[in-house]
Amino acid sequence: MNPNKKPDQSNPDISPNDAEVPAAAASGRAEASENLPALLISELTKGRGLSNTAPQSIQVPLLNHPDYLVSGGIDWFEWSASVDWDQSCFNLLFNSLAKLKDKCQQEGIAQERVFLLGCVPAWVHRMGKTRGGGRGRHFPFCLTISGITLALGDWQANSEGADNLYVRLTGRDCLLQGAWESHEFIGSIVEKLGGCIWDEKLSRVDFCLDIANLPIIELQNLVEQRQFITRLKEVRPQVNLVGDIHTGFTAGKSPQRLIAYDKLAQCQNKTDQEYLQGLLQNRYGGQVPNYASRVEVQLSREYLLRAGIQRPVDALKHGPSALRHYLTETFRLTDRAIVPGTKNHSRAKIHPLWESLIKGFEHVFGMPAGRPAKIDRSKVNPVQLLKQSLGCLRNALLQKGEYISSYDEFVTQAADELKNLYSTSEEQEDFIEEYQFRLTEHKR
Repeated sequence: MNPNKKPDQSNPDISPNDAEVPAAAASGRAEASENLPALLISELTKGRGLSNTAPQSIQVPLLNHPDYLVSGGIDWFEWSASVDWDQSCFNLLFNSLAKLKDKCQQEGIAQERVFLLGCVPAWVHRMGKTRGGGRGRHFPFCLTISGITLALGDWQANSEGADNLYVRLTGRDCLLQGAWESHEFIGSIVEKLGGCIWDEKLSRVDFCLDIANLPIIELQNLVEQRQFITRLKEVRPQVNLVGDIHTGFTAGKSPQRLIAYDKLAQCQNKTDQEYLQGLLQNRYGGQVPNYASRVEVQLSREYLLRAGIQRPVDALKHGPSALRHYLTETFRLTDRAIVPGTKNHSRAKIHPLWESLIKGFEHVFGMPAGRPAKIDRSKVNPVQLLKQSLGCLRNALLQKGEYISSYDEFVTQAADELKNLYSTSEEQEDFIEEYQFRLTEHKR
């Protein structure tokens, strides 16, 4: 079967997206354009409609900045699941997948269209997918169903003890298909194929805020003037010295990273017209703005777990709180320059524009579910904290079986253990840097 041949559109069970394959997408969108507005406007004048799989994003004026219009959504959604398959369905399904994969490899075709178990139209790819690079877990089967690609492992989750379903929705997928809609859709597909999802793990989620008419230089200037406070190790402005072009900045790296950039400049190099039309329609209200900035918070599993986000559904409940914490505690722009080595952190307030952007995030993703009351630190007894720490050190030395004959010997031994805990100069510097930051926050 020719993988580039489109299915019969009269069949209601087959979505037009089912006919999309990587080779066809590449050849069908090869025509490039050097002018983004002209490209987008030309697409609109052709009268082409966008897929309705993702809800429209409604622009609203940014608080205290009525000329700036905000919208946004999930821009990356990566998760895995443990699926308990009905054994009879499991045998039929994976025997069929193995035969189709072998056929693709023997005939040298990219994928083959099939009705899985006679009820689910899908493209079966000739290659599987390895999660996390060359040494990661390999999923032998890769499928595309209604434009959504997922990877399957040929084992029962309850026997292998490892996830056997993996989904990675890129920014394009989230824009055109919808992150939450795709998550629910995959759950229904698994159920149709005789599976039951009993556990899920969210690996990465990116929250993005699109701001029409905001020049990125407004944010970048604040960063270059050192008007920020952060717990992150690096903040890097993006500047092309040839032409002195400023296109944004990045702060931090995985598992917690913030990027702010000129979205129009980024799109100049994109030739995927469906994505560009989706961006125009879903984020900019159908009109190309004069400027378009994006602020994106990328959170990976290590950070997500600390925020109480284990599964995809947890991102709905705890995502707003994680975002507010990140944008106020991990990184924030301030109303004055922060001089390294000084104590002016305590006098710096959140910059009004940054505060408005936080409100923009809350408009898109919701308000935090209850903010904790501020702790009255004057009622915390430092002596009691020291006694608690002393007990922890004593228990640690007891567990190691260290013999101690005097209190002075205990203090010396505990000091040695603390030095060994952070043995490198980098670890020690990180500890002191965190201490100084917390000291500044404590005095606010």
